[in-house]
Amino acid sequence: MLYKNRISEKGQTIVLVVISVMVMVVMAALVVDGGNLYMHRRQAQTAADAAALAAAYEYCVNHGTLADANAKAVEYATVQNNGTALADLDGDDANSIQILLDAENRSVSVEVEITQPTFFAKILGVPEETVRADATADCLIPGGLEGNIAPIAWTCRPPVGGTVGPDCGINKIPYEVWQELDGNPLYGFDYGTHILDLGDGVDPASYMTDLSGVNDEGKALYIVMDTDKFDETTDCDLYGGPIDCDFDNDGEIDIAAGGNRGWLYLEGNASDLDNIMNDGTEDVVPKNKWFPGKPGSDDVVIATAHDNKIGDIVLIPIFDKICETNDFYNDCDYVSPPDTVWEWTGLYTYYHIVDFGAFVITCVYDNVHDSCPGRTYAGLGKKDANTIEGYFLDGYVANGLNGPGDDMGVYVLSLTK
Repeated sequence: MLYKNRISEKGQTIVLVVISVMVMVVMAALVVDGGNLYMHRRQAQTAADAAALAAAYEYCVNHGTLADANAKAVEYATVQNNGTALADLDGDDANSIQILLDAENRSVSVEVEITQPTFFAKILGVPEETVRADATADCLIPGGLEGNIAPIAWTCRPPVGGTVGPDCGINKIPYEVWQELDGNPLYGFDYGTHILDLGDGVDPASYMTDLSGVNDEGKALYIVMDTDKFDETTDCDLYGGPIDCDFDNDGEIDIAAGGNRGWLYLEGNASDLDNIMNDGTEDVVPKNKWFPGKPGSDDVVIATAHDNKIGDIVLIPIFDKICETNDFYNDCDYVSPPDTVWEWTGLYTYYHIVDFGAFVITCVYDNVHDSCPGRTYAGLGKKDANTIEGYFLDGYVANGLNGPGDDMGVYVLSLTK
């Protein structure tokens, strides 16, 4: 009898041991494989965010095709961030597209999968685990920008033969092309010597066919002149004057001076112009806001640009209306909404900001240092006003808020999911 009881006890012990082992395996699976599952989910989300942003950038900023955007998403999801694959959100088995594109809103959605073998869970018949994460990125027209904003107001000129349109008649060099020109010594582009041509928008070499500026075949250059004494109707060769003001030969003036250019009081007071030129703005500068400023000269801003900003990309506010007054609401073309105003007491020139342009500063003449190639090309002498010269860029991503407006080549990329 005693022998039978001992056998029964041994059987119960074996059962308890087996149950305990199974519980331990389950607990280990929960701890180890559950921890891995959480880690892989975070990894999948990182990959999805990167893939969505890269695809939106490719489609919106680089003007790539749907296939180009999809390829970028696959690259950033798998190669760059170790995802296993993109889920097919496109829903069309006949093509190789996995992303979901909303072309009208320039929005890209992706879903990333990561599949990994389990460690303890395979004992329970679960050999692998798959996690998924989705993300949506939008490429947005800015409603306001912050950061490296220059206190320069640039006029929005209509294209030749038309009204003010989405491009404001400004020639722009693609940002990706500029990076190649600026960073590749093989091209030999020198800020202080060369002037870039109107290229084809793709090949950097197409912008460098006449670097010395000998031929009058159209240049991509623009000049900001630090004076309100410049009069295009008498000074520019389009009207019989001595200065070549139309670098791209489109019949529009490419030198901003006088009423076509102003120094903007974007923050604080008038004495902050040089600080803003050097450091940009702390707050968002919104569109459809009237800012006070002045059309005259400012040697301190020019000196700051010369000493600290050559080679930098700054964001230039673009205006479409100007008003000089000490009674803003009665004298100016103020429409609320959407307009707002930073009104100051006294007589000021107000500029209505409608957009932003990305502008790379390549040379600054401050009446002390040697001349710049754009000045030489235009026929400006050493006794003429100080100047800032450079090129507008297309496809530049900045920090700010999204909003309505025209496409001036500056974008805000944002994850919306």
